[in-house]
Amino acid sequence: MFRYTCILVLLFTSLCSCDGSGQNGGSGGAIDLKMNLQKGAVYRYTIKNHQVNTHELKGRNLSNELNIETDLEYSVTGADATHTSLSASYEKISVEPSYTSQLSTMLHKPFHITLDDKGRIMAIESYKQFSADSVVDETQLLDSALHSMIQQAFNIYPGRPVKPGDSWTNGYTVSLGFMDLSSRNTYRLTSVKDGIAHIETTSRISSKQGINDVMRRMKIELEGVQTGGLDVDVATGLVMGNVQNLQVTGSNYVNGEQVAMHIDAEISVIGNKLK
Repeated sequence: MFRYTCILVLLFTSLCSCDGSGQNGGSGGAIDLKMNLQKGAVYRYTIKNHQVNTHELKGRNLSNELNIETDLEYSVTGADATHTSLSASYEKISVEPSYTSQLSTMLHKPFHITLDDKGRIMAIESYKQFSADSVVDETQLLDSALHSMIQQAFNIYPGRPVKPGDSWTNGYTVSLGFMDLSSRNTYRLTSVKDGIAHIETTSRISSKQGINDVMRRMKIELEGVQTGGLDVDVATGLVMGNVQNLQVTGSNYVNGEQVAMHIDAEISVIGNKLK
């Protein structure tokens, strides 16, 4: 279960995407937050996770800490009014404490992303070099994590001009076979200063049982809240900084026996232009 919890952390980090809808619109003093990356530019996102897991079984508590750090670098290979094309690769994946996982197969493997003008993923041409060497197919987990982490970096735009005090929402569901994870996200523009938009975020996370027959004896129930803020460069739409706090509680049922879970995580994302 530890290896899958590690990958779930990556998913929790990034459940903020898709199908945005605005609220409390206004035009006076509004800014148009959208993707405006220039062809030839190169960027890096550094994502850090610090997580404490607590499991309770038969009155006994077991806690462990997990630290994950990843560097995602991408170059803009094409950009027009409706689409942005990127070539990307993970240049660093660090997990402490270390353990054997397919995560290392993601390193230095280029993949290509096409986004629309709202930052939504239109297509990912990724590698398929994972092996299914366990009860849960880690290939599916990694593909879902990849998709979700890309969405975190890009699909945060309101889709219309907004001014301080305005809010917008979006939602996302990722299927892991044995479990579906969903998030409903709210963004609120609090201020704009020196070309940087400051946005408060709140995400509510939940799960439901999947349809994987192999995992029919396991049931995972999760509920959680993620809160924080992010800074976005108005000119380019680049997320310069994103700090989140996540709290999740739930239960894992194996053969009818309940294991209570509690997850606390601190998550940060820093974006930099390399050239």
